[in-house]
Amino acid sequence: MKKAAKKRGKGRPKKANRMKAIIIPVSVSPEEEKIWRQLMKKLGVGKSKAVQWLLRWWDANEK
Repeated sequence: MKKAAKKRGKGRPKKANRMKAIIIPVSVSPEEEKIWRQLMKKLGVGKSKAVQWLLRWWDANEK
């Protein structure tokens, strides 16, 4: 077996796994993390986009 053949398939994980691996640094409690995950699912976006969206939403709702 060639070395190159051995190394295949060890790149970045599939999309599903990447989503699972997201740890949300902003959240404090498990409930908040649950809300974050729901938000990300609903928007169909990753953490950074969810954060941006949330900040924009926060700014809009504070006024």
